Amino acid sequence: PATIVLGTSRCLHGIDPKDIPGGSAYNLSLPGALAEELLALSRHAAAATTAKHLILCLNFVSFNDARSLRDGFYTDVLGEHGLLRSLPRTVFSYAALKRSRNTLRDSFRGKPATYRTDGFRPFVPRAGKETGSMITPVASFLSPGGAYRDFPGFAAKLSEFSPLFRDLRTAGVSLTVMIPPLHAAQLEAISEAGLWPMFEDWKRGLTALCEVAQTACWDFTAFSPMTTEALTKPPANFGDSSHFRSSVGRLILDRIFDPAADGDFGVPLTPGTINAHLAAIRTDREIYRRDHPDDVQAVRDIAVRYGLRKAGQETDR
Repeated sequence: PATIVLGTSRCLHGIDPKDIPGGSAYNLSLPGALAEELLALSRHAAAATTAKHLILCLNFVSFNDARSLRDGFYTDVLGEHGLLRSLPRTVFSYAALKRSRNTLRDSFRGKPATYRTDGFRPFVPRAGKETGSMITPVASFLSPGGAYRDFPGFAAKLSEFSPLFRDLRTAGVSLTVMIPPLHAAQLEAISEAGLWPMFEDWKRGLTALCEVAQTACWDFTAFSPMTTEALTKPPANFGDSSHFRSSVGRLILDRIFDPAADGDFGVPLTPGTINAHLAAIRTDREIYRRDHPDDVQAVRDIAVRYGLRKAGQETDR
């Protein structure tokens, strides 16, 4: 492919390679991808593919310094000759045989494929206590063991991206960094977890890295008409609070491929503008809380359920 998209499930479901201009594209995104996994896959894209443009979709939640490579993510399958190195694990192991059995079973049962050949995976709502609803991910992220819990910092993980950005440039791979959109309820969940100041510092740190690497950095996380649609209505822009639809993905691609075009969706981040940008988001957050009290209360009720907020508490953590 000429272009590779890499991120978590947000971009896996939201950025359709068919919408990317300039020829062939592939979506290499991985559900729940952690920083180390994104680093490894980025280096694989540069070393073992023909891609000359990498769209790197980075999420704050991937940078938890307390989390490391997950079981099942094998670095030996990546890079040049990775397939040969990984044959014992990917073809001859018990786990590989089990996966092959499951694939054959699903095929005989007529179960549709979950991934397209270009890596894109259409969104399917996850199961949970709020099955099929917009707010399901909020409960998942705020629950004990969830992605917004036990989050001591991000600095160690973020620092590892500086040499990656440099190496991609040396390899002749053009890089675009973007922070994908979240529904406002998911942003409220970050606040309920007590992580909002850290979330802002992460954006500042990422902006600084991109400035040094002379890499475009776009922020699509904001409180806007697109991201504040009511939780009780059939969603137009999001599958749930954590996953935007491919129609939004097309707007993201339009913005990053034509920065001079009119529009206020998506903000280019620079060290000179980041603090004003973050202040504007905080102002818009207060407007959202005023205009959508029921949705905000729904997030707070989940925070109460998991001990992150006292019942009746009105102030932020």
